[in-house]
Amino acid sequence: MIKSIATDLRLVLGTMNFGRLGVDEAVGLLDEARERGIDAVNTSDTDYSGRSEEYVGKFIRRSPPSARPALMVELAEPGMQIPHDPELTPARLEAACVNSLRRLGVDEVDLVIVPRPSFRIPIEETLSGIERRILRPGLAKAFAISTFPAWLACDVQHTARALGFTPPVAEVAPYNVLDRRVENEILPNCLRWGMGVFVWAPLAQGLLAGRYEHGTPADSRAAVLGGIYRDRVSKVAARAAALEFVSLCRNSSIAPAAGAIAWTLQRPGVTGALFGPRTIRQVAVASEASGLVLDQRFLDAVDGINPAGTALVSFFNSAPWMLEAITKEE
Repeated sequence: MIKSIATDLRLVLGTMNFGRLGVDEAVGLLDEARERGIDAVNTSDTDYSGRSEEYVGKFIRRSPPSARPALMVELAEPGMQIPHDPELTPARLEAACVNSLRRLGVDEVDLVIVPRPSFRIPIEETLSGIERRILRPGLAKAFAISTFPAWLACDVQHTARALGFTPPVAEVAPYNVLDRRVENEILPNCLRWGMGVFVWAPLAQGLLAGRYEHGTPADSRAAVLGGIYRDRVSKVAARAAALEFVSLCRNSSIAPAAGAIAWTLQRPGVTGALFGPRTIRQVAVASEASGLVLDQRFLDAVDGINPAGTALVSFFNSAPWMLEAITKEE
């Protein structure tokens, strides 16, 4: 499972939106995902103070053991402010993992994810905590890092090996048509180390699905949460490019959301894509992406909308290490 979760998964259902749903609605989404062959779930203890994990736990309890999804758990910090330098101490990581296991109602998860690097806690201390308090006791089978710069991901690999610890099997990074900067260093670095890559925000927070086509919906994260979520959808150039992408998909008889996810899945080095549905319809459309093959004409058109390695808006704005600002507005 360690190898397969890092290299074989394609679609992963994220639970960030579950807290805005009732438990029956959330379980219904998980049922629909399972019916459509989506067998991995990503949770975080920041998702509505753990409520989303409790919903997933209910789904697991009513499912036969053979139908349990692969579980990818982000060890974040409840109530944290973003951008944020997390407390990646051994005690904090262990407590976060134990609490997530309790809410999920399981003894072990497939993957724990270290979110955003800490520049206050030595990486040796973080790796020791993961190895000695999580992996060796059997709380998780493997670990991944999320939104790390390539140079630090490389350092993590070297340091883990030098200390005799388990290295990360994957990177979880923002990647979509509007922010392609992972193509410069992060993807090549992961290919070099044999790490899987799970991408988050493949829909660019709904921009590439056409959600902001007629303005900012009142129930969107941009409107409800503001801050970094508002910033991600407010750039004029990004909105214009998103409309071009939506038009390209529709002219190709492809649902925009499916096209956006499929585009990331076809990129070299990408293992899978995380998506966070709120409706049964969104699960259904996302599931189409795994079997969708985009032709060269489509891929060339995307390069015309936003060239390789560039960005029209920043989805790294939850990472304090990313200093590059996206200022282009025309």
